[in-house]
Amino acid sequence: MMQQKGNFRHGASEALRAYIIELPYEGEALSMYILLPPFAPDAIQETISRLNASSLREAMDQNQLYHDKIEVGLPRFKIQQTIQLNKVTTAPPSDSTTKTNQHLLDKVIGIDMDKS
Repeated sequence: MMQQKGNFRHGASEALRAYIIELPYEGEALSMYILLPPFAPDAIQETISRLNASSLREAMDQNQLYHDKIEVGLPRFKIQQTIQLNKVTTAPPSDSTTKTNQHLLDKVIGIDMDKS
């Protein structure tokens, strides 16, 4: 279990019906955000159904979060994924594949590289 006391940004998201806390990594250049649905039946499913790029961006808005000294406790966890690459690497990506992948990435992070 990881436990830490400190000043963290946190708040409540009405759009997601969840509590959100920002846990910055060293240097604060990168953060992990944790969504905590209320302790109620089907609350996790409701938060997941409301989760999209817009609602997440709104929840992460620095003007919506406030600093407080709080104690955070999280169980240790590991995220792992296996991806089969042989189909991907058999041919170079076409221009349409590259544009599709960029569009998906833009939707997730909310940045339009064509307009930057």
